[in-house]
Amino acid sequence: MVKLRKILKAVLVAVGVCAGAFVGGALFFNFLFMPWFVKLGKEVEVPDVCGKSLVEAKTLLRDMKLNYYIKSYIPDPVFPKDFVIRQGPSPNKIVKVGKKVGLIISLGPELIKMPHLEGLDKELAVKMLQSKNLKVGTIRQNYSDYTIKGRVIRTDPPAGSEVKMGEEIDLIVSGGKLEKKFDMPNLLGVELDDAKTTIEEKGLVIGSIQYIESDGEEGIVLLQGPLPGVRISRGDTIELGVSSKIGTQ
Repeated sequence: MVKLRKILKAVLVAVGVCAGAFVGGALFFNFLFMPWFVKLGKEVEVPDVCGKSLVEAKTLLRDMKLNYYIKSYIPDPVFPKDFVIRQGPSPNKIVKVGKKVGLIISLGPELIKMPHLEGLDKELAVKMLQSKNLKVGTIRQNYSDYTIKGRVIRTDPPAGSEVKMGEEIDLIVSGGKLEKKFDMPNLLGVELDDAKTTIEEKGLVIGSIQYIESDGEEGIVLLQGPLPGVRISRGDTIELGVSSKIGTQ
């Protein structure tokens, strides 16, 4: 009798273990394996995150149930800092949910030191700027008693300052020595800023500027003294009459 009870007890334990294993297996299959399996088979389209900020890119990828990782950070003259330059897989590609998208992030434009170009021939200065991945902006001429004609007097921004790759650099180039006496240039009909530039380049001094009410374009030189063609010298003072809108003075 005791032996029979032991056998029955062993059978019940075995049945309980099997039942527990079955229930556990069913729970695992239904709640863990199946969702993972279904997710594994679902596909989505990779969004285009190039040119977007890293924060925006993360949101777009997570909305599509995709993961991401940062492949590298590199300087870039076009994309601002912390913006996506490139991605992989490429936009619109169909991938599985949960796929990791690699992102290359911009560090912003690389800063370099503005080279010393003073005293260099204009053509050589231009080539040096281009070799530094800098662009040539405006080239203006100033007369100089100390710098040979055709050579750089100064740059804007100045030498030694930090500039971005691709930035435009203005050159001020020597026009050589200006004769002691020369003809007063014609500034009539010229915009005020351009007239000021011409006056300074000629080694002249800007005197008083009188504003004259006019129904024409604002900021145009209407009067000048001395008059065009009059013989003048460096250091002479130039007076201007400039147009302004009626009622603004």
